[in-house]
Amino acid sequence: MTELIASQEVGNMLNTWNLAIQKGDLSAAIEMQDDIDKAIEQMEENQDVLLYYQLLSFRLKLKLQNISKNLDKPFFERNAPDEKEEKTNKLMSYYFYFYNGIYHDYLQDYDKALSYFRIAEKKLAYVDDEIEKAEFHYKLAVLFYDLKMTFLSKYHAQIACDTFNAHESYIKRQINCRMLHSLNLIDQFEYEKASELFNEAENMIRSINDNHLIIHLYYSMGFLESKRENAEKASAFFRRTLKKLRNKCY
Repeated sequence: MTELIASQEVGNMLNTWNLAIQKGDLSAAIEMQDDIDKAIEQMEENQDVLLYYQLLSFRLKLKLQNISKNLDKPFFERNAPDEKEEKTNKLMSYYFYFYNGIYHDYLQDYDKALSYFRIAEKKLAYVDDEIEKAEFHYKLAVLFYDLKMTFLSKYHAQIACDTFNAHESYIKRQINCRMLHSLNLIDQFEYEKASELFNEAENMIRSINDNHLIIHLYYSMGFLESKRENAEKASAFFRRTLKKLRNKCY
């Protein structure tokens, strides 16, 4: 008979996995998944750890954009938290609403996404990890940007940025925050400030040589130049974006 793996040991593995996902180190997160999947199959029964695993697995899929409109709907329906159980499972309750908000934001169902984020915000006190809190504010800032609620987006992005800036290992999130802030500045017609932040983000991206981020940056810089009605510069940035995309494919 195969000896079962202690749920606490698997929980520690999941915490390490979550850290890699938080930092955007997706290569490491993908490499970890096989060992984690095997450990889950051999783990002693623990529904909280199993739910944590399912939430993190879903979070990674979102990061990889490997998701369809129907994916994981049954997961959310199956695992809706029971209000009677929330007192003993507060953190999982927070994650449920937070990830549900992310899911519906991805589907561009913004009203539903906002309602889930608002519930999650009320449960944010259950979260001790300041990086997780920063991640919440960043995701909410993205949603407010999509809704063109610029001032709210900037407010939450700044909260996230202040935390990420205090942690050197979260450089990708630092870059994300600068790019989001720049996009909000474009909506406020502050094109010069947006350009300065984009240039700062470009230098940071070059220091880590991240092709995925540079693609998003060049596209956003092209968007800025199009707003400035500088067609030649906009076209140049869009061509650079396309070139990077082609290189990524090959």
